[in-house]
Amino acid sequence: MSNDRIVMAEKGKCCPLCKRSGARVEWKKLYGFDVCKICRWNTAWARCVAFSVEWIAFVAILMMVQQKSIVLSESYLESIDMGAFGGEVVVLLAISAVVLIVGHILFALKDGFEGYSPMKKVLGLRVVDVKTGQGIGLMQSFKRNFGVAFIGAICLLGVVCLMLGPVLLLIAWGMVAGQLRGGFRLGDKWAGTKVVSMKHVDRVPYLGVPICDVCGYDLRATSRDECPECGEAISEQKQKVIEQVSGEMGAEI
Repeated sequence: MSNDRIVMAEKGKCCPLCKRSGARVEWKKLYGFDVCKICRWNTAWARCVAFSVEWIAFVAILMMVQQKSIVLSESYLESIDMGAFGGEVVVLLAISAVVLIVGHILFALKDGFEGYSPMKKVLGLRVVDVKTGQGIGLMQSFKRNFGVAFIGAICLLGVVCLMLGPVLLLIAWGMVAGQLRGGFRLGDKWAGTKVVSMKHVDRVPYLGVPICDVCGYDLRATSRDECPECGEAISEQKQKVIEQVSGEMGAEI
């Protein structure tokens, strides 16, 4: 049995999110902490729904903008001599490529408004900085979504990619969905971000693992007001995490 799957709950242990407890509770890891299987599944499912709806809406809008751009460009190109430019086809392909690239750059910035995208706002989710707990800006949003946007642009660009696009996107979606089970996906690790539920934002595991900012010591086992390794004062937020971990879950050091 893997470390990620603990079927029998310790006596007195309860989920820090829903407070579910009992011998039949199945425990899973979310951002390194034990939560019940249902809570982890609900979190991953909400994130998948948010991304899927936003992606479908984005592609629909992008295709409409691209079609309109091509129609307007064709009307303009008919009025001029395109012999020197190698023909209308080349120009139209270039316009299509520019629209796709710019569109996907904008898509990568969708979480950069204090950590909210439209669907994340609706579903009560927010992207925050791992260290500060504050909503992220445009730069971190671009970093965490760059990979998804890049794959999407490649899949939609060109005749061959258009044929393989749906298959590649399905594979990419499955890979991302698989990563969401533990909390972090690759983009989050690169950008230093994580997605939290605003309903439980003040609870473990969304508060994060309390690590000393100076020496990197894991503070979950300490009962002091300062780091036992270097003496750095422990912030109020970190003390709150330590209290929750020791009181509700029991630290696993």
